Amino acid sequence: MKALEEFAKDSNLDPELHSQIKNFMLNNYLELFARMDEETLINELPPTLKEELFFHQYGGLIDHLNFLQDLGNDCVWGIVKALKKINYEKGDTIYLDGDLSEHLFIIHKGTVKLYADNGYPFSQYKSGMHFGDADLLCGTRRNGTAKASEDCLLYKIEKGKLEDILGDFPSMRIKLVTKAIKDN
Repeated sequence: MKALEEFAKDSNLDPELHSQIKNFMLNNYLELFARMDEETLINELPPTLKEELFFHQYGGLIDHLNFLQDLGNDCVWGIVKALKKINYEKGDTIYLDGDLSEHLFIIHKGTVKLYADNGYPFSQYKSGMHFGDADLLCGTRRNGTAKASEDCLLYKIEKGKLEDILGDFPSMRIKLVTKAIKDN
């Protein structure tokens, strides 16, 4: 936080932008560092304990998120291990129309709307749903601007990590691409 305050002062950062960055860091900072320690601990466990820990930690999440329910067990565990939590406050922009498709998002809590260039909302996603998959899996830029309609807790997975996981499960990749194209 101290570095952000110094940067804001030195660069005459717009107060509203400064506030948005500060809120983002407060909402996500502790989670990011806790995740690093968690990964170190999990990597030290024997495989049987890892599996039990993942089920205990992520079993409820898997049951709640539609995207994960359609995948095979091994593929699900690979994806769940690569998910990162991220919080957005109401009105926050998640991505802009035309951005590179770098993440797939899964909504744990909250609502996200996609907006056209004219500001018209053309799609809405709620708790348990996912978005950004068609752009990501098809290798296109973002189609629409995604904004949090209320405070949201999302999980995201990076394109490279998802592609690595799906590389081991080609039938799942085909299934996801086909579903993404059909849904959009």
